[in-house]
Amino acid sequence: MNTLNDYGWDGFFEGHFKSYGELGFRPARVTKETKNRFWLMTEDGESEALVSTKFFMNTFAREQLPVVGDWVAVNKPDGAEEHFIEGVLPRKTKLIRKGKDTFGRNFEKAGDGGIRIITSNVDTVFYVASLDHRDFNLTKIERYILMLNESGAEPVLILNKKDICPDLETYLERISTVAGNLPVHPVSAVNGDGIADLLNYLKPGKSVCFIGSSGVGKSSIINTLMGEDVMFVSDIRTADKRGRHTTTHREMLLFPEGGILIDNPGIRDLKPVASQEALENTFEDVVALESQCRFSDCSHGNEPGCAVREAVNNGELSVKRLSNYEKLKRETSFFEQRSKQREKFLEKAFEKEKRGFMKIKQHMRGIKRRDR
Repeated sequence: MNTLNDYGWDGFFEGHFKSYGELGFRPARVTKETKNRFWLMTEDGESEALVSTKFFMNTFAREQLPVVGDWVAVNKPDGAEEHFIEGVLPRKTKLIRKGKDTFGRNFEKAGDGGIRIITSNVDTVFYVASLDHRDFNLTKIERYILMLNESGAEPVLILNKKDICPDLETYLERISTVAGNLPVHPVSAVNGDGIADLLNYLKPGKSVCFIGSSGVGKSSIINTLMGEDVMFVSDIRTADKRGRHTTTHREMLLFPEGGILIDNPGIRDLKPVASQEALENTFEDVVALESQCRFSDCSHGNEPGCAVREAVNNGELSVKRLSNYEKLKRETSFFEQRSKQREKFLEKAFEKEKRGFMKIKQHMRGIKRRDR
């Protein structure tokens, strides 16, 4: 029987679980989620779970609720067939994207809130792109790399469909202009070419997740790694020769030789959420050029001594990469501003809830005194 250690339990989570353990709760990891229902791996094996009413009412944003990859504290009352999630442990890493930019307690928990956590506590993130001109878009790949750099996990790029790529060297040369020092692995899920290189990332107790657009072959790669068809894969559409969207929910699988695999549905509209540090790590070449500009506040327009504009003119830097950098820089700045507003909003909400709870306790004490 598999243990919690096989699913990534370690000293970090054990330390944060102590307060929950004193209340009689038990640890578990979320392995699958659908609407309002979760599947857990507990000390006793797999079990279904719901979020307890108390925990739900004490949350003010969707990102506080469980996602696949989370370690949670659970309780199973006597006679109950399923567990109830009473809390989410702090996350080591989290893969996030932008949600709806709104405030409001009930709407946030029903909707997306400020950010949406795709999955958490992963050690390595595989971004899968297809060696096909329809999916191979450098601007989109840059946005994915930004999201990976913000996650805190190790980012790895996988180029699938190597078996049908007409000019692999050209694709590798193109992706090198945006990948920086990130590892890039061209593979074929059809004939297994290059798949063995991915095994180096699968280690006991370590979690690896797959993200990318629909139809790039994430599920096919997982099936090849597992040595069996554990994920459903649909046929290629005859109209445009592209893969269909097959994965509809996040799910965690245990690799036979050790390690955890997490598959994710394809992302159609990627809106990464990132800090200034992640942005600079993603566009190290542009940031290095900016530091060479004569003026520190250079807008890369008509200012004299602009190293960025000079690099564009001589072909060292593409116009598209610079444009995407400037666009993401504006988005990052805006989101950091909104994040500060959200933090203040949540602080006020917690204080309001705390004051309301204290008033209820005082009211109950008054009732007890009168009853005496």
